[in-house]
Amino acid sequence: SGEGYLYLGRQYKLVVRRGKDDSIALTKGKLLVFTTNAVSDGIHNKKLIDTWFMEKAEKIFQERFLAMLSKFDYKNTPFLKIREMKKRWGSFLNKDKIFLNPKLIHTSKECIDYVIVHELCHLKYKNHDKKFFELFNKKYLKGKKVKDKLETLGVSI
Repeated sequence: SGEGYLYLGRQYKLVVRRGKDDSIALTKGKLLVFTTNAVSDGIHNKKLIDTWFMEKAEKIFQERFLAMLSKFDYKNTPFLKIREMKKRWGSFLNKDKIFLNPKLIHTSKECIDYVIVHELCHLKYKNHDKKFFELFNKKYLKGKKVKDKLETLGVSI
């Protein structure tokens, strides 16, 4: 208890309590972990927290992906996957796969949207050339501000 966790760009204080079931809830600036194990069982608690963040990432990334995809008129929809990456927030592969770093769940939705739009632009332009950035700036208007925020956070959240 007492550690800080970022979720969707907001800071939450970890509170671990004994519970009937293993569960996690957000309330009033707190990330409440209810555990059937001892409150001091850090390994079990970390597993609960990591699982919860991954479940949230899968749900929210999919929601944001569909919202951002609607800005484009692509006939084929790429697959969205989650994969840990040491130096990237996102990646585009083989014209049909977009990978998002699960650590993006700690950033704001506007940061998540930025990365998704960036990767969706790679469907049309492989390289970061002038045409790529023209498309990106047309599809995502807050680009510079959000890019600066992502660079400040780094991928080491």
